[in-house]
Amino acid sequence: MERKPLVAANWKLNGSRELCEQYATDLDPSSKVDCWVFPTALHVALLVGHLREANSEIKVGVQNIFTEVNGAYTGEISANLAQEIGATSVIVGHSERRTHFGESSENVASKTQQALDAGLAPIVCVGERREERESGKATNVVEQQLKALENQCSQEVWESATIAYEPVWAIGTGVTASPGQAQEMHAYIRHLVNTWRNGLSSSIRILYGGSVNPSNAGELLQEPDIDGFLVGGASLDVSSFGSILEQAELVNNT
Repeated sequence: MERKPLVAANWKLNGSRELCEQYATDLDPSSKVDCWVFPTALHVALLVGHLREANSEIKVGVQNIFTEVNGAYTGEISANLAQEIGATSVIVGHSERRTHFGESSENVASKTQQALDAGLAPIVCVGERREERESGKATNVVEQQLKALENQCSQEVWESATIAYEPVWAIGTGVTASPGQAQEMHAYIRHLVNTWRNGLSSSIRILYGGSVNPSNAGELLQEPDIDGFLVGGASLDVSSFGSILEQAELVNNT
C-alpha cells in the first residue's frame, strides 16, 4: 500500500509570532505530502489563525497532553482542549519527555488513548539511547515501548497513530542514523505492528526523527519503510524545512 509522506515540524521550546507568520506565508506544500506543525502551546491558536487566513493545508498539533480530561492539574492541557482550539494531532512519548520528565511507556500509552478519544492523531515516539544500541538492546527497547500501546490502547491505535523512530543518540547531536540503520528499525517496527494487527502494518506511517536536515533527508527517504520525518532544529528555519518538504514531494513523484 502506498503511504503518503508526512513531514512534521517540532518547534520544541522555540518559536515566535514571526515564525508563525512565515509558516503561513512562505510554505505551500503540495497535496502529495502531509505537513503537520507542532509549535509551543502558546502559539497553537495564533498559527491556526494564520494558516486559515492563508487557506493553507498545513495542520497544527500540540507537543504534549495530560493523561486526564480536566481537573486540578495546574499547567497541563488536555486533548479535548487542544482539539477545541484547532489542533488536529499531538506528539506523545518524545524522548525529551521520557528523559526530562520521567514519562514511562505506560504513561505514554495513556496519553495516546486520550488523544484517540478526543479525535487527535497521535505521533508516538520510540527510540533507544546510545548505551542501549551499543549493548544490542535497541530492538528490545523499542518493542517494549510499543507493546505498552498494544496492551493499553484500543484497537484504533494502529489505525490512527503514526510512529516516529527517534534514536536518542541522534537527537540534537548532529549525528544521524545511517539510512541502513534507520531502515532496519523502521522495518522492525512494521513487523511488530503486523504481529499485533495483521494487515495494518502496510498502512501505518513510520517517521524518522534524529537530526534530519536538507542534506540527509533525500537519502533517508529512499528507504522503503521511512515515510517521512519528525523534524526538530531544522524546522525553525523555514527555508530548511521547506527544502525537506520538497524532497518528500519529489520522492513521492518517483
